[in-house]
Amino acid sequence: MNTDTFFKTLIDNTLEQYKKIPKDLERNYNNYGSLTVKQAQWIETALTRNKALRELEIPDEIQTEMDIALGTSDVVLNDKQEKTLIDRDELNQIILEEIANAITRVMERISIT
Repeated sequence: MNTDTFFKTLIDNTLEQYKKIPKDLERNYNNYGSLTVKQAQWIETALTRNKALRELEIPDEIQTEMDIALGTSDVVLNDKQEKTLIDRDELNQIILEEIANAITRVMERISIT
């Protein structure tokens, strides 16, 4: 199933008073290629509460975006962990360089006087 079919089915099986929500979801997904936490939660809720949608197959692209938005994706967790380690390593390098510069300045002052 592709994303267009998924959203069409989602819209067709939503009560008339709420059809604006999945239409907005489809438009935003097509424009930005991602989902917010609230959007992913809405889709998840619709798929579990609406009997007509319970068997609806979620396209891989949308499932991936839902996992990322809801924080259930291993890839995202690993990315965050790796980014934290990179940031920590960069910070350590900067600190060591600043300490080395400070020691060099102190040694220069001592040798001048």
